[in-house]
Amino acid sequence: MPEPLVTTVLPTFRNPGLLTRAIDSVLGQTFRDLRLSIYDDASDDETEGVVAGFAAKDARVAYHRHPSNIGLVHNFAFGLEHVTTPYFSFLSEDDWLLPDLYSIGVEGLEAQPAAAFLSTRVIHVDDELRVIRQADITAGPAELHKPPQGLLTMLESGAPTWTGTLFRTSAAQGIGGLNPETGDLIDVDLVLRLAANHPFMVDPRPGAVFSRRRDSVSGQLRLRSTWPGWPTMIAHLQREGLPPEVWKKVEEILTAQLIARLYGTGLSSSRRGNSDDAIEAARILDAGYGRPREARTVRLAELLFRRLPPLQAVIPRLGRRHLPYVRAGWARRPIKLERYLAGHSKPQDRTATAR
Repeated sequence: MPEPLVTTVLPTFRNPGLLTRAIDSVLGQTFRDLRLSIYDDASDDETEGVVAGFAAKDARVAYHRHPSNIGLVHNFAFGLEHVTTPYFSFLSEDDWLLPDLYSIGVEGLEAQPAAAFLSTRVIHVDDELRVIRQADITAGPAELHKPPQGLLTMLESGAPTWTGTLFRTSAAQGIGGLNPETGDLIDVDLVLRLAANHPFMVDPRPGAVFSRRRDSVSGQLRLRSTWPGWPTMIAHLQREGLPPEVWKKVEEILTAQLIARLYGTGLSSSRRGNSDDAIEAARILDAGYGRPREARTVRLAELLFRRLPPLQAVIPRLGRRHLPYVRAGWARRPIKLERYLAGHSKPQDRTATAR
């Protein structure tokens, strides 16, 4: 069989139900010349059998099971190391692709041979498949961004979600692939380093759906999702040889975002009763970044929720009402994904430009 053009790297661990949806979304792409590489992190359930059922019907499905668990970050890195096709994308087991992602991506990257990746708009949804606004660089017009200004534009507008991104393999492997040292931030780290060195493309057409499930890493603000990965990411980016005036702006933006994430993580951890994360976030804000006011607020919140546990059940529910949902009709009625994709949302909602 000739080498396909695209590889989907799909790590999985003990989640055969959601994995089925992800597999279906890859095999249902309008662009057919692909390989789906599934990397099982030593699941001890029916995952292997589920994948075998797909592989028996479709020769494009490849399966590898690690003999022992290596962790999600290293599983992604392992997958990239084994990509041999010109293009690839990453897909988590609880997310899924929309049918035209690879058609859009391959067409764009073939037309712009210098571009390291093409990012489409990714629709974020909650557990009930209600659409959440997500502002990032893909909310703008279809465009080719060149370094170093492209990197600054990405930082100011928001990095794209890599679920809807098709990467050029030579570019990703040329900068050393993924950096496991950045932990849960391997996705942001990769696109920022690529944007510092190469042109990249964005396309506002929707290409994937990202699930912000409450029980997932993306659905919870945990300190490990920011620290120490974020300063490690900054250090990696500093080595990319950006002009001094550009690096100064980049460092300022990333540091401000880090402080905001630490503050948000501290408050969120306090509400959830995660005192360890809250106290550590406060310590870093105070000792590491000279933010005593924010640190005091986090410590006060942690003490309040620890002393009055019933607040943990009340305030998070109130907070969820203020998620930036895309609305349809009544002000309190978020739009469901099916109606959103069918075009029943307001025109201004479909641009997803709100922050």
